[in-house]
Amino acid sequence: MELLAFLVLLAAIAWWVSRPFGREHAPAPSPELANLAVERDIRVAAIRDAELDAQTGKISGERHRELDAVLRDEALETLRGLGER
Repeated sequence: MELLAFLVLLAAIAWWVSRPFGREHAPAPSPELANLAVERDIRVAAIRDAELDAQTGKISGERHRELDAVLRDEALETLRGLGER
């Protein structure tokens, strides 16, 4: 009886440990989609850098508004590209 309980417990542990190996993995994103995600991250970083430059006085408020408008338009184009896929 103890042997049977041990074997059942061993089988349950083996099943539980091997569960992740039996799952199918999600398909890798296409290279184009990955490139768009990287481009999005770069554009968001550029917007943050411009905001920091304006806060520290490296660029004027007017220049920041112009730069911010251009950077946000570019970021929106990238997001639209991501949304279409």
